[in-house]
Amino acid sequence: VLKSGKHVDIVITDLNMPNMDGITFIWEIRKLPEHVFTPICMLTTESEQAKLEEGEYISIDAWLNKPIQPVNVVNIVKQIVPS
Repeated sequence: VLKSGKHVDIVITDLNMPNMDGITFIWEIRKLPEHVFTPICMLTTESEQAKLEEGEYISIDAWLNKPIQPVNVVNIVKQIVPS
């Protein structure tokens, strides 16, 4: 979908996934010129400082720690998706 040229308002991804972790996935997204500035939210159970720093380096816009509350997701999306 991201390579199709379709517009997306936000990408929400998990850190720990099969085949490709969330950090690698975001590196791949940021290589696509049309998604350099697409807001990205990372879901995770991790609280490791090194992961947070790596996320800042690749421009993750928001982190949500699991378990997530729907109201927190809505609030984050309102904060990082331009109106």
